[in-house]
Amino acid sequence: MTEHIFREVHYGYTDGTALGRKLEKQEEIVRCRDCKRFHPEEGQMLSCKFEYKGFVQWRNAEPDGFCAWAKKKG
Repeated sequence: MTEHIFREVHYGYTDGTALGRKLEKQEEIVRCRDCKRFHPEEGQMLSCKFEYKGFVQWRNAEPDGFCAWAKKKG
């Protein structure tokens, strides 16, 4: 199932009140279990291998969790 972040946008302000609102679809949420950086190992706490500018970090990640840097597998 694909999940997205939505942003609420108000429009048509008159006298400080909005005439309406709409939802705009933003980026897709990638869960840890669907991320290419998620490497769960039995008995290991750190399961997210994150590389940035030549540095490697391992972080704790839950399968249903997500972060701003997730990259979908495939």
